[in-house]
Amino acid sequence: MQIIIYKNKNIPIYEQITQQIKDAILTGTLRPGDPILSIRVLAKQLGVSVITVQRAYDELTKAGLIETLLAKGSYITEDCNTHLQAELYDQLQSSIDKVIHLANTLQLTKQQVVDLFQTQMNDVE
Repeated sequence: MQIIIYKNKNIPIYEQITQQIKDAILTGTLRPGDPILSIRVLAKQLGVSVITVQRAYDELTKAGLIETLLAKGSYITEDCNTHLQAELYDQLQSSIDKVIHLANTLQLTKQQVVDLFQTQMNDVE
């Protein structure tokens, strides 16, 4: 898996690393049990600070997506997909809350919101 960093983006580098690893898990590029590069190797490869990569790995560890085994390296966890699904569900729920707030601000009825949602979903299919 190759990670590409954009230093001129407004997104912090550690978040770019974190998101690309999450995306690789979602697409199946990285699977449970797969090893990932060591912090030092990835930092050197990307030309960034070890602290930056450490922060990304810390975030991934907190999210339950990677685990680091002493003297063995870092690996994708067996239940990474469960953790990602829960995270994405939370994001979806938050987005729905925002839609409801906007709909209330616009004084839309529930049916108008449902119709709008169905229209958008039909466009996806």
